Amino acid sequence: MTRTLPLALAALLLSSPTQAATPAQSCESAKLGAASKFSACRLKADSIYAKSAQTAADQAKRDAYRTRCDDALVKAYAAAELRHGVSCPSAGDVDAVMGYLTRCSTDVTGATGPPPVVPVPDYVAQLFACNASLSIARAGTATAADVASGKTFSSGAGLGVTGTANLNGLLETGETTPYGPGSDGAVQAGSERSFIDNGDGTVTDRGSGLVWEKKSDDGSIHDKDDRYAWCATSSPTAPQCAVAGNPMDGPITTVFLAALNTEPCFAGHCDWRIPNRTELLSLLNLQAYEPSTFPAFHASCSEGCTVTSCSCTKLGRYWSSSTYSASPGYAWGVDFWDSFTT
Repeated sequence: MTRTLPLALAALLLSSPTQAATPAQSCESAKLGAASKFSACRLKADSIYAKSAQTAADQAKRDAYRTRCDDALVKAYAAAELRHGVSCPSAGDVDAVMGYLTRCSTDVTGATGPPPVVPVPDYVAQLFACNASLSIARAGTATAADVASGKTFSSGAGLGVTGTANLNGLLETGETTPYGPGSDGAVQAGSERSFIDNGDGTVTDRGSGLVWEKKSDDGSIHDKDDRYAWCATSSPTAPQCAVAGNPMDGPITTVFLAALNTEPCFAGHCDWRIPNRTELLSLLNLQAYEPSTFPAFHASCSEGCTVTSCSCTKLGRYWSSSTYSASPGYAWGVDFWDSFTT
């Protein structure tokens, strides 16, 4: 026998709309989705590395890939908190979440590696520890141990610039390979790029008029491996600027710029500064990779070379003086190794 619903009830069931997610649910969903992508991103980096010869260069590529994973998670969390504000169930928890997920992905990588295989922890048995980690994440009180295996965002390389940009039009991107009519490489729009090595450790960009510091590999203030915090209140466990106004008052200015601008000043200029994001992006060469910049900034780089004998570009972030509007506690940077902007 066929049973039917009363007409009124049937109409109600068919016409009831799906309940919209609350702002709190939307924020939580966005963060969970970003966390999922972060874990997959790190494991993909390890997967690519596992198939490589696992040289120092391969390890550097894996680390650069992991950094992109980290930066994507930070931006996604900042965007979710900016959009949903106080409705978010938690705030300021990205570092603790990142530390926890990094440990999890490291465990999985270890379990699938060559002998001796490291067994994946029994996460069911460790449920209480997991809950404790989540509580730390919600409270935003991660300790150094909580994020010891995660990347930090408090440091980057300094690159000095002096002068005022004089742009009569946009500059070429450097891309020369055409990918069909109308593509960048086919059109090559913008002013032609031209650089002059001044012989004093600086390079002048004839297109913009800016004078750039060269980097060395000699342990000096110009060394390509030096890294500095953007603000004084940041640390590995609290990479955001933690005071009102988010001042750029960390070692990037108090150590790096101070050294360049101390009499007699580097290359005779006493007005060195950190470039803004647009100025920094002008050094990207989209035709090049590893590094993604012009030859003037990566030539004859070898151990012990100075800024007058070489020009070096290092894997990793170079600071700009511009902050990220969705979360002003973070500053923009450019990775000149693969043209990734963070």
